Amino acid sequence: GFEHIIIIGSDTPSLTKEHLLQIEVKLQNNEMVLLPNGKGGCSAIGISSKSFCGEWFAALPWQHNILTKSIQDYCNKNNVSNDLLPIAVADFHS
Repeated sequence: GFEHIIIIGSDTPSLTKEHLLQIEVKLQNNEMVLLPNGKGGCSAIGISSKSFCGEWFAALPWQHNILTKSIQDYCNKNNVSNDLLPIAVADFHS
């Protein structure tokens, strides 16, 4: 099993170790942490094991500009604590 997992976009060459460390720090107090790409998507997503749902995750609107909002809406509707890093890391789709 896992306590936390960080999913990163394969199209985000500017993602750094520092970004991942910031997500890990925020996961200590949140069940989900998003690193936005600046266009409504996410460059990285941190999730706690207790909040991970494979079916929900597979159904997310990947590569669309509503991904961040969709995740935040899910978190708010299901009382999943979440945070958004205050920076944007562009990906090739941005």
